[in-house]
Amino acid sequence: MLMSLGPFVFHIDAITYQALRRMDNYRWQNQDRLNQRPSQQFTGLGESRIELNGLLYPEYKGTTHAFQALRQIARLGKPQLLINGHGLLLGRWCIESIEENQQHILKQGDPRKVHFRMSLKRYGDDKITKGLQYTKDKLSQYALPNKAG
Repeated sequence: MLMSLGPFVFHIDAITYQALRRMDNYRWQNQDRLNQRPSQQFTGLGESRIELNGLLYPEYKGTTHAFQALRQIARLGKPQLLINGHGLLLGRWCIESIEENQQHILKQGDPRKVHFRMSLKRYGDDKITKGLQYTKDKLSQYALPNKAG
């Protein structure tokens, strides 16, 4: 499993993505000061987005039916839990868009090659966010190695 979004599982035999781009925004507000440059005050987390890009060859691996399943999930209009391949819960995310570009069409209308892009946006769920409290031990596994030692 590469990742799961709600009931949908991204894996080699169904649909895979070649690139994952994540963008996290943080909100900072200007605080004007007399005769000085404005200072910045952190006001909280901003939007988070994920963009998945991939290439599918239905004759070899995967199927275009996976796009139908993803579109059905998107039509529910409900945020879905996103879990990475290591089992880390990334929160609830909304499917903003699904784009597919079918190429090299066969006689029956089936594509031999499909480029796809899917955009996800983080759902502002306080319950999930509060439930993702990590201990110092858990966070230490993500710390950068100390080059001094």
